[in-house]
Amino acid sequence: MSAEESIPAPFTGPAAEAMVRNVHASFENFAKLSKKIPQDLATQVSGSTTRRAWPTPRGAASVKVTEKQAVLELETDAERLEKLLLLMESEVEVLEIERRIRGRVKKQMEKSQREFYLNEQMRAIQKELGHGEEGRTELDELEERSRSAGWARRRTRRRRRRSRSCG
Repeated sequence: MSAEESIPAPFTGPAAEAMVRNVHASFENFAKLSKKIPQDLATQVSGSTTRRAWPTPRGAASVKVTEKQAVLELETDAERLEKLLLLMESEVEVLEIERRIRGRVKKQMEKSQREFYLNEQMRAIQKELGHGEEGRTELDELEERSRSAGWARRRTRRRRRRSRSCG
């Protein structure tokens, strides 16, 4: 095998252009979601079609070293681009899931904080209106005391006596 046979042919044509565009789009999504990729690098990569500006595994900070090495070891540009595309799409999917989880957690925290705030407001309002700590009025407290002291039983007995004597 000669040295010329070991050098793969350049990846060109419509298929190459389509693959490069897909990799660039995937890298842009990755850069937007990742926040680990400087915006100027994402802009530089998306604005160029040369091989030097292809997104490299270095840009995918969360990709395992073994996966990055596997991309670099591939023989042809087509294989590298395909592997890069798969890695970028996988990372974008993971980042989107993380973003959704953070959003749900944030909403739940906001809801809990709002409920806590409203409950505290209700307690403050009840206290201002003369309600006790548990939200009971003074009248409720007096009624409970009268029941526990047996006043209600005495009143009921008196009413029965009066109704018997009147009837």
